[in-house]
Amino acid sequence: MDILKMLAQSGSLSQLSQQYGISEEAIAQAIQMGLPEIAGAINKNTSTDQGLADFINAIQDHKDDDVEDMARDVNKIDTVDGEKILGHLFGNQKEDVALNISKKTGVQSMDIMKILSILAPLLMGSLGNQSKTRKMTDNKGIDSSLETILGGRSGVMGMVTSFLDKD
Repeated sequence: MDILKMLAQSGSLSQLSQQYGISEEAIAQAIQMGLPEIAGAINKNTSTDQGLADFINAIQDHKDDDVEDMARDVNKIDTVDGEKILGHLFGNQKEDVALNISKKTGVQSMDIMKILSILAPLLMGSLGNQSKTRKMTDNKGIDSSLETILGGRSGVMGMVTSFLDKD
C-alpha cells in the first residue's frame, strides 16, 4: 500500500492540485520528500523504549482508520490531528522541515505544511491498519511496515535508509 500510488490512483493528487493551485508533479515531489522526513522522525522517535511504546499506542489509535477512503477524498482527513502528529514527531522543527522541502520543490512552506498534515494521518492510519496483521512491537516491525507503505526500499524507503545511514 504505497501512499503516493494510492493518492495518485484515487485522483487525490488532482484534488490537491486544484485545491492549492499547485501542479500534480510538484505535489507528488513534495510527498516524495515529505514521507521520508516523517519516516525518519518515526525512526528517531522510536529509538528509545519510551518513544517506541508511545508510538505503538499512537498507531493503535489509528488502527481502524479507513485509509482508502481518506486517500480517495483528502478533505476527510483530520488535518488538525495531522498537525498534532507532526508536532509529536518533529517537535519545534516541523516548520524547518517544511521550509527545507519548500526550498527543494518550489512549493510554499505553508502548502508543504498542509500536505504534511494530510500525509501524517494517512501514514499513521496505514501503520495502524497493518498492526492488525503484522507484529509491530519493535523497530523492525515498524520499519518493515514503513517500507511497504512508502513503496519499498527501491522507492521512498531507499531515501530514508540512505538518509539514516549518514549518521
